[in-house]
Amino acid sequence: MRTVTAPTLASIGNDSGPAARHLEAVLHTLKAGVAVIDEHGDVVSINRTLETVLGAADQLVVRRGRIAAVLAGENARLQAAITDCGGSAGDRSVARDIPVWGSRGTAPLIVSVCPVGEAAGSIGMNRPVLVVVVDTAPSVGLDDRFLRDAFQLTDAEALVAKRLVGGDTLSDIAAAKGITLHTARSQLKAVMSKLGVSRQSELVAMLSKCDNVLRREQAFWPPAVGHA
Repeated sequence: MRTVTAPTLASIGNDSGPAARHLEAVLHTLKAGVAVIDEHGDVVSINRTLETVLGAADQLVVRRGRIAAVLAGENARLQAAITDCGGSAGDRSVARDIPVWGSRGTAPLIVSVCPVGEAAGSIGMNRPVLVVVVDTAPSVGLDDRFLRDAFQLTDAEALVAKRLVGGDTLSDIAAAKGITLHTARSQLKAVMSKLGVSRQSELVAMLSKCDNVLRREQAFWPPAVGHA
């Protein structure tokens, strides 16, 4: 796995340090991989998700301080988009979405090159560009982290909810977890209370809708590869 390092937004100096550090902290929370590119095409900052993606993928690299596609033809399109979005002569109002293939025939990464508006001045940058990288590999739908964060479920409750959506019965879940059916029912009751439903069928229907939405959205905004 390649190790990827980059300067930080706060290192650009001026009076923008606090704003830059705040923005960088926000970028590190995103599930999508994001790089901040300056007007010269150089990488200013890379969030942790993109560090992971770049370390594992064969489609993109950081080469001489710049985001680059491994394949020459893909890289020409990527660099043209970055130049156009960041340059003063380009159309900076439109984002570019570019599929970037790798050398091993794996699913492409979708790279969105997005110009940043006037707010960029608050971090002391002139015409910066965001490069947003998402993976088109199959999504995982509902996961424990989503269930915990979205509905304040415990680990045990999240597992019950996920397995119910997957088609398991409460007896199946109790046997798999090594708990009594009474305990499994108590956990199910807690899940239904937190989601505001009164029947198991309503719970499964609600979570199935969430699962479908997540699977559609994650085709473009998937969870980070190897995120904690």
